Amino acid sequence: MKIENKKILIIGLGHIGGSILKKLNEDILYKENEGYLFGIEKNEKIKNDIINSQIKIKFVDNISDVFGEVDLIVFCVPQKDVISYLDDLNLSGTKIILTDTCSVKGDLIKKVADKKINNFIFSHPIAGTEHQGFQSASEKIFENSVVLISPKNESNSSIHNVVKSFWQDNIGSSIRILDDAMHDISLSMTSHFPHLLSFILSKIVTDNFDKSSFVMTNSLKDMIRIANSDPKLWATILNENKKNIIELIDIFQSEIESVKEVLISSNSDVKKTEDLLEESQWHNENFKSK
Repeated sequence: MKIENKKILIIGLGHIGGSILKKLNEDILYKENEGYLFGIEKNEKIKNDIINSQIKIKFVDNISDVFGEVDLIVFCVPQKDVISYLDDLNLSGTKIILTDTCSVKGDLIKKVADKKINNFIFSHPIAGTEHQGFQSASEKIFENSVVLISPKNESNSSIHNVVKSFWQDNIGSSIRILDDAMHDISLSMTSHFPHLLSFILSKIVTDNFDKSSFVMTNSLKDMIRIANSDPKLWATILNENKKNIIELIDIFQSEIESVKEVLISSNSDVKKTEDLLEESQWHNENFKSK
């Protein structure tokens, strides 16, 4: 069931925050009534783009401007910015529900615990494209998407249900519960490290092949598409999750050395290489069946 008559503040209205705004604007409550959607956006161009789109949203400068008025705050900014906002807030006694869209959560989890904030539900929409900004925002990115929700053990069930309903019923995504301690480990493997590999592969191709004689294939297009993502954003993500990323780099180096050794030792016997690829394929099929 959709959360109804809730006043929502979205902080950061770029690709994800802007897409949330556009999706909410499909709801007649938010589309036709002012005073239900509020936004904080530091980028003046994005703010002007939204104003020109005629979406009903009231911009404010600070959370304090609507403190006590909004029911739900959705942080769509990097982890360090969420932490900065929390440092400036006195949340004692408030009934405002907080959630986020951060790709890395380790420091945020610690901050929420240190400040004893019990009305914060961690969430992470696995949605979006390699493009950035409000101009690339679209309500369609949430179709067939999953949102990871990581409620703390002490979370009030009613607060959890509001956040779950927001993502599931208002935004239209499926929900998967993921323990907050596992979030950064899991995302390092399924998102962050693949992005790093795509950036590296793109660099290898750019640095080592003459464009005049280069033929782009669909397989390469697929593998380097996400290298078009925002370098500043991904530098932040990789550094915030560097412990897990470095562990994966070590594993990758070991695996790639094993492949190199097989290729060197196989000579004209391709069976060793075939066995290695079949083993990888088996792991892939086994993973997809989970």
